[in-house]
Amino acid sequence: MIRTAALFLAFAGVGATAHGQSKPIERIKLPPGFEITVFADKVANARSMALGEKGTLFVGSMSAGKVYAIKHDGGKTTQVTTIASGLDMPNGVAVKDGALYVAEVDKVWRYDAIESSLPRPAKPVLVYGKYPNDKHHGTSSTTRRRRGCTSASRIATRATFPIPSSARSAPARSSP
Repeated sequence: MIRTAALFLAFAGVGATAHGQSKPIERIKLPPGFEITVFADKVANARSMALGEKGTLFVGSMSAGKVYAIKHDGGKTTQVTTIASGLDMPNGVAVKDGALYVAEVDKVWRYDAIESSLPRPAKPVLVYGKYPNDKHHGTSSTTRRRRGCTSASRIATRATFPIPSSARSAPARSSP
């Protein structure tokens, strides 16, 4: 049986470079019985991924400021949709109870019923928007855990959302 390693170009450092040149995937050495294929090549600066409950792959693209929804047939991409752009380092993405959570440097957004609303999801709801805006914290897909805050990844895996007590009574707001 052959095992397949599906990769995003940005994660593997393979594919289109900044100058439009391609690096051959044949140069990657794999153990016997494995093969490698390109899964998606139109996803700029892929950084973090979350798999939706219906199989959609969501990808945050930190420096590109975008979040993508990728439909696939299990082996390769069939459709790439940009569902958000102009974001500030969207490094954390997570899915819980049908909602997509996207963490920027200083805020977390929620896209309700995300897979049912593709390719044009409704405007996101701001879950929390008072995290520090220090860029050097954005690369850890979280914002100040030491202050009781949490990342989008933790939101999706925990039943509670430990945010500062000052924000607990504040209602969620729609995006501008």
